[in-house]
Amino acid sequence: MNLEVGDEETRRGWTGLLRLLARLWLEEVDARLAQVLDDAPLASGWSGSGDSASSGPIADQLDSLAVDYCQLFVGPRGHLVPVQSVWQHASLVADPAASMRQWFGLAGYAPPARHRSLFPDHLGIQLDLLAHLLDQQELWTEHPEELAALTATYADTHLAWPAPLLEAVTQRAQTPFYRRLAELTSQALAALGES
Repeated sequence: MNLEVGDEETRRGWTGLLRLLARLWLEEVDARLAQVLDDAPLASGWSGSGDSASSGPIADQLDSLAVDYCQLFVGPRGHLVPVQSVWQHASLVADPAASMRQWFGLAGYAPPARHRSLFPDHLGIQLDLLAHLLDQQELWTEHPEELAALTATYADTHLAWPAPLLEAVTQRAQTPFYRRLAELTSQALAALGES
């Protein structure tokens, strides 16, 4: 992945988007986040899939979103585990998890407190770590080539895997919102790879 994401303003934009996507993968939408998502300019981002049902206010869909999040990612059966080691190695104790722990130390990153019990190679944590790397403004100013190379190595190692997960979410989601989340995540990762 080529992650030379340009100037500080561009990196801030990517940081915000990646943190939002991370949050949506890590936990279901609550009323507070629904209000933020329903406000412009974010509201238009959730209606771009061509699915007319996605144009309603997210705040009015909280119950159906909670059910869909649970059936997609929580279980009790047949759910999709958004964890790299599961998709690459069919195991929760594999190299990607150990590698992510090393990246935590290297990047000076700690997952949000409420998510520290999750597997370190959870897609939401991986996206949040990428946002953390892009948010290191002082390092980007002092060592842009080195940080771009480091960030690209991270992305190649930990963000090249989710295509099968995103396709599965698109096929199995019962709400347009989670289909759109998969679509936006795929688009963001593809755009970062092209930047």
